[in-house]
Amino acid sequence: MVQDEDGRIPLHLAFQSEYASLGVVEFLFEKYPERAQSRSLFEELSLHYAVHHAQTSVEVVKFSIETYPNAVNVTDTDGMLSVHIACAANASLAVIQLSLIALMATNSITMDLALLITRGLPLYFYARSQNASAEILQHLLELYPGGVHLVEEFGMLPLHYACDSHHPARLEIIRILTEAAPHTVIQKCTSGRTPTQHT
Repeated sequence: MVQDEDGRIPLHLAFQSEYASLGVVEFLFEKYPERAQSRSLFEELSLHYAVHHAQTSVEVVKFSIETYPNAVNVTDTDGMLSVHIACAANASLAVIQLSLIALMATNSITMDLALLITRGLPLYFYARSQNASAEILQHLLELYPGGVHLVEEFGMLPLHYACDSHHPARLEIIRILTEAAPHTVIQKCTSGRTPTQHT
């Protein structure tokens, strides 16, 4: 099959479209079902491309997961799962929910290990997103309440990232995170700074 300079095949490009059509991706999959597991040079599957845009429909993402369920466990060359990409891209609540539920359904290990074996909790990616929604952040916390306490490699909490961001919902997101774990307000990262010192 034809590939571009990044190793992307037509199926990848169909999913990558900002307004991906379910009819088009279904047609391409029917023609080339073996390509559901094809990766680009960046180790990205169709699912990674499908969640890249905030406008991507949940039907397109669902179809991608159904054609290759294990795709939710595959990381790209940056170590990112599709759910990380969805959070970073400000995908809809429905897409993020679907990605998380699919991830949990395919893992027999605990939720924290399933997500921390890669680049961290989706909560981190969403807390520092420039267009974060308080509603989606609240949902991520409901799915995994312990995530608000976990630190990444630089000792940063989701609250550190939220304080360091400049998105419109910043104050509401900071409020949600501090109410969920009040003690994190004084917790320092490896550089010795508390979340409020990141503002």
